[in-house]
Amino acid sequence: MPNLLTPNSQVGFPLALKWCVKGEHPISQPIYENGLVFTLDGKQPEVTITAFGSTKGEYIWSAKSYNSDGAAGLPGFWTIDRGFMVIGTSRSVMVLNSQSGEILWEREPSSRGFALEKEKTIFLGGSEFIQAFDLETGEKLWEIAGQGRGWSQAPLYDALNNLLVLNEATYRLINPETGQVIFETQRLPREDQFNYNNNGGQIHNGLLFYMDEIINTKNGEVIHKRTIPAFSQTWEPAIVQNLMLVSDYDQVIAFDVEKYIETWRYETPEINGQQLIVVGDPIGLDGIVYIILSDASIRALDLHTGEEIGKWQGKKVVDQRGRQTPIIPGFAVGDGMLFASFGTNELCAFGKP
Repeated sequence: MPNLLTPNSQVGFPLALKWCVKGEHPISQPIYENGLVFTLDGKQPEVTITAFGSTKGEYIWSAKSYNSDGAAGLPGFWTIDRGFMVIGTSRSVMVLNSQSGEILWEREPSSRGFALEKEKTIFLGGSEFIQAFDLETGEKLWEIAGQGRGWSQAPLYDALNNLLVLNEATYRLINPETGQVIFETQRLPREDQFNYNNNGGQIHNGLLFYMDEIINTKNGEVIHKRTIPAFSQTWEPAIVQNLMLVSDYDQVIAFDVEKYIETWRYETPEINGQQLIVVGDPIGLDGIVYIILSDASIRALDLHTGEEIGKWQGKKVVDQRGRQTPIIPGFAVGDGMLFASFGTNELCAFGKP
């Protein structure tokens, strides 16, 4: 049963605390799907995946996965889509039924990296290979060579043009059904090229966005040069009502993906002369943007102006994004609720008062 907690303080926060659960080990950024909220924990040498009911936080099921023998023993990636949960470490890739926790298949990967799901296929991006597997059976569908750089970036999926887009040392367009490289061109290094295995970008209407750098996915042509002088630390930028939300240490920036302009910029406050840092990807819910700051507070911002309208004060936050792990602070939304983890052992859910 959930261990209900009491917030330290709440000032103008538009949501009310509904439930919290507290485990024995640090947990991941949550993921929501079909009335369930999922977390991983960072226990070694195994990782426990747990599903909770989104409305009351009740325990639904749990399963265990082998943990990594590298990266401080933390899992490398996980993702959920259409009832399939994919978890990857340096030892294996495991696929589960997200509603029941049943393990469907598990196999050793050829190259550790990050994952992308598309319908019934899972694509694994790595430094040595990019591979596609059938989600239901684990059958390898195709494999092509990676960049061989010792680090990797997950491919992005362009739904408008049905393409996989990989933007590393080379810019490549890949047929997701066959693995055929349709287009490839050399890319100049980006300022933020060596981010820790995160995309840092988003595809919208056939365009690839890195901050306000905009690339035509079909040919890699830069159609809008970067003007925002910021180093994006965002893992997966959210696009809410045509605004792409990115974080930059002590700032959150909203960029209009239709007009190609910066709409607003939020600067974090100072506490005792220390500038607070944004430690989780911004997320939108009902016209409000939510962010986690380094003082363990959740700040609520107006989606259209960036004005801070309230905060909820947590107890502690731990940021491990530089260690290539999902055991990090972050949000999920679903059923009109906001789910938050702080990189600690607590998961909290907020809803309408």
